[in-house]
Amino acid sequence: MSIQTAKNSSVHPYHFEKGKFIGGFASEDVLENARMPGIPSPRDIPLTDSPRPNRRYEGRYLFAGPLWNHFGHVLVDCIHRLWALLEKPDRYEAIVFANVQNLRARSVPQIPSFVPPLLDLMGLPAIPIIFVDEATEFEILDIPELGSIYKIGLSPAYRPYLKRYQEAITKRTALFREKTPTRIFYGRGHALRDGGVIGSSYFEKSLKHAGFLSCVPEDLSLRLQFAYLLQAEEIIFEEGSSIHLTELLHEVKSNVRILPRRPNPHVFQTALTPRCSVYQVLAKPNNIIQLPDRNGNMSPASLTFYKDHEAVYNELSKIFDLPDFDKSLYETLELRDLKAAPVKSPSILKQRLNMIRNYREET
Repeated sequence: MSIQTAKNSSVHPYHFEKGKFIGGFASEDVLENARMPGIPSPRDIPLTDSPRPNRRYEGRYLFAGPLWNHFGHVLVDCIHRLWALLEKPDRYEAIVFANVQNLRARSVPQIPSFVPPLLDLMGLPAIPIIFVDEATEFEILDIPELGSIYKIGLSPAYRPYLKRYQEAITKRTALFREKTPTRIFYGRGHALRDGGVIGSSYFEKSLKHAGFLSCVPEDLSLRLQFAYLLQAEEIIFEEGSSIHLTELLHEVKSNVRILPRRPNPHVFQTALTPRCSVYQVLAKPNNIIQLPDRNGNMSPASLTFYKDHEAVYNELSKIFDLPDFDKSLYETLELRDLKAAPVKSPSILKQRLNMIRNYREET
């Protein structure tokens, strides 16, 4: 994998607008490895009128890319240049992340608290982190190639580094893995504000009968989350960030099945199919209807309901010993989930209810 080197180069914070990350570098001197590849075009836009740097650092530094306070996106977008630290752990003065100023921004820009312990679990050397929130010049800046790219997937050359990460994580979780469950369900009943499948509480209830532990990753330490993923034989998850720790693993021994929230959960398919022998989508695209999010818009935070909920349940019943499907109870829990999801105004809840009722009356 390649490393490009920039001399006396300035790094700028990013600003997220209309699906693009604006900033990072000036357009006249940005190197290819610093870009954020995407489909069909790059996800970043370098600056055409960049401000002069206010700071300068002497020495050699490692550019890691953008960073913002979102657990899933840190794992998908922000750490896949750090493999270079495994090659020459003593080469760099610090890691350089560029702040994304308007994504989950804080009053005082800071590294998300889970990032340093995450890097430690990966077996990376303990070196300082520079969080760029204003134009900053670096004497020598190494920019590694991305090992994994959002919606595009893994580079084969990245796999040996993931194997080294997994070896380090495995050693650091040995004591935890002695008592971890072998069947795990990751739901989103605790996070309906940011989207979820209404009715998933019924799947959760039934899967408990089949020996699944219902897990809320936010309540667990990173070490324990990794222990669960490494030890599990069966994982069922509601589409979301709960599974993104697998981004740091070379292989996942468990069978992984997804309750999708979107007709095409492409990000998860791209990330998981190279890592696990069984990856199953439990709902077909034409069975998925999205409802407005808490603000009344269609977005990644939209709620989802399944038109034919029994068809999804039957897919699970082919594999696990589940109770007979209770349509009435499912729809009761579906309605309960819907009412538990926060909304900006009562009219949005009414809109959601009408969409479901209109569909059911038509069928």
